[in-house]
Amino acid sequence: MKKTNKINKKTGILIGVGSALSIGTMMVVLLKRKTKKGSVLEKDDFDFDFDEIEEDSCVNDKFDTEKDKDDIGKEEIDSLVDEYLEYESKTEEEKQEEFRDLSIKVMDLLLKEVISMSETLDLVKRDMDRIGEVKALVEELENCKEEIISLWEHMEKLSDLREEITGKKNRG
Repeated sequence: MKKTNKINKKTGILIGVGSALSIGTMMVVLLKRKTKKGSVLEKDDFDFDFDEIEEDSCVNDKFDTEKDKDDIGKEEIDSLVDEYLEYESKTEEEKQEEFRDLSIKVMDLLLKEVISMSETLDLVKRDMDRIGEVKALVEELENCKEEIISLWEHMEKLSDLREEITGKKNRG
């Protein structure tokens, strides 16, 4: 029984550590996503104006592909600026609501993980109980085996005594 308690305790510790690591990893990933979305962009990051680029420059004439890349880069920067401005324009209440939504998602994932681990723990517990039952049966069979061996030895002795007695009567 002590071994079962030690195994259960070790299993509980293992599951607890695993869930803590899972939760920590999920929180880090979700927070990284959140900080990427609403990262603080400095004003200096947007001082460069792409409209100031001269259309007649020799670089643009010779390398149209470079211009296309700049247009794509400009679109990306514009979308980042729009996203940043949208984030900044949100009220504190909207930001808190967004944080609550994120917290609910994390807690939902945590709950699912805990339920999954609980089910796994129940399966492990059932397996441990079965193992305990099997061990008890094996011990009982071992005891029966010893009793059968003992009975067999007694039967051999009785058989030998019978032969002696019947042998003496036949001789006598």
